[in-house]
Amino acid sequence: MSIEEKWELFSTSVKASAEIVIGCKRGTNREHWISDRTWNLISDRKEAKKRKDQAFTRARAQAEAVNYSKLDKEVKKSCKQDKKDWIESKCTEAQEAASQNDIRSLYGVVKAAHGCQGQY
Repeated sequence: MSIEEKWELFSTSVKASAEIVIGCKRGTNREHWISDRTWNLISDRKEAKKRKDQAFTRARAQAEAVNYSKLDKEVKKSCKQDKKDWIESKCTEAQEAASQNDIRSLYGVVKAAHGCQGQY
């Protein structure tokens, strides 16, 4: 076994075990409000697009296009609901912080809801 083969085996095993133990973080910091269900729908949509683009016959491509458009609508609907739920939870946190006169927490919640980095 060559050094390259040993390194490839080692790196794939480390990556696989890290993905199992730690998990895979998807999206950017701005997309932290997206739920796991929506990320799964996004993955399904990506696969449907790949199948649509690789279809050999016109009938198959049209069937895959219908499936893709259905998944696309579902992803958009789910993202919209996730963002609405996240904003409602942030508003509730801000109300609780304001009622307790906790300005530091209130400022952090408002800053996070506004899209600024970091939270106090």
